[in-house]
Amino acid sequence: MTVTAVLDVRHLSGEWGLRRKAAGLTLIERALRMVWVNGAYDVVIWASDANLADVKAQVATAKVSLSPIVVTQFNAVKAAVGVSKTILVLDAATVFHRGMVKDLTSSFDGQSAVIRLPTNELAALAVIPRGALTNFSSVQEFAAGLGAREIHDDRWQVTIHELADLKRAERSLWLDCRKPLDGMVSRHINRYMSLFISRLLAGTPIKPNHISVFTFSLGILAGVLASLGGFQNFLLAGLVFQLNSVIDGCDGELARVRYQFSVLGEWLDTLSDDFSDVFFWAGLGWGASKTFGGVFGLSPEIWLWLGVVAVAGKLLSMVVYYRWLIANKRGDLLAFTWSFDSADEESTWLDAVLKNLKYFAKKDFIVFAAMLLGILGWLPWILVAMAPGNLIVALSVVLEQAKGRGTA
Repeated sequence: MTVTAVLDVRHLSGEWGLRRKAAGLTLIERALRMVWVNGAYDVVIWASDANLADVKAQVATAKVSLSPIVVTQFNAVKAAVGVSKTILVLDAATVFHRGMVKDLTSSFDGQSAVIRLPTNELAALAVIPRGALTNFSSVQEFAAGLGAREIHDDRWQVTIHELADLKRAERSLWLDCRKPLDGMVSRHINRYMSLFISRLLAGTPIKPNHISVFTFSLGILAGVLASLGGFQNFLLAGLVFQLNSVIDGCDGELARVRYQFSVLGEWLDTLSDDFSDVFFWAGLGWGASKTFGGVFGLSPEIWLWLGVVAVAGKLLSMVVYYRWLIANKRGDLLAFTWSFDSADEESTWLDAVLKNLKYFAKKDFIVFAAMLLGILGWLPWILVAMAPGNLIVALSVVLEQAKGRGTA
């Protein structure tokens, strides 16, 4: 569906809407990026005579893949919209939950639609057919006068009037980075640290893809340290692996709050995550075989073979779900779902067990456990669990595909 966006910036002043930033982006650049990722590649910016020069200057420096038209009169807005059948109107002085625009535009059926918030107010946006566009003083007033179909949404919007509003918008943006699928360690430990780092990076030129490359370098470093063997190197390997896990959350957080999504970014994050594991398990098996005696009365080389089995299981899983991702034109493993994710009271006991055990098989828990074992000097012992564990995960992935599951 082709969408043309009309951004109302008439109420933005130089002090607030044009110069202040929310999570690293000015309100105009945030609005431009938001409509672009939601399919609005033609944008008309409705400015006022008072802020026209400032708006044009800011549009010229905005790092977006758009060439918006800036006008000050309604007749010019209507002319710039042209023959577009679907128009998204929104107030650029308002920061929205990132999924709100997507839900509104995807639900368009040729009739005007607006969003009703939990506060009972209307969101400062509307999707309309071209013929419904009329002159208005504010988007809220326009939405209220449409008599449009209402979509009830339990998410948020914050209109920026003062510093307190800006802080509230930023807090809401960062809270949205917490995922329901976060593991126990991510939810209670890692996410606090990654969000702190992401807040520091939001106003810098650093992009999510830069972070993915950096986390991969940490994964390689952790594997190299583990391969050297010895208590000190095992300790450092565990700490660096945990740091890799923490910073791994930053690329996704920045992508969400700055609307810097791409399939390439998804793949960089996935490849960095997976090959960090491969380097770590391979390095740990090698380092343990040089440092430790045999396990379970076997020769020291058993550590090397445990590392080989852990890597083989990981690679087998990667082959299977990478094929699925390529077929579905995705790069994010969160798009791959498991049949036991939806286990309920009617599911089998095995589905229920797997649903609870999966949190202990998530990378955040495994890496945290590796760090603790490294501190205790027992890091190689995690291979005793990971060698069979990675094989079990690989077989589970194969079975999900065989059953035709694992679909988004």
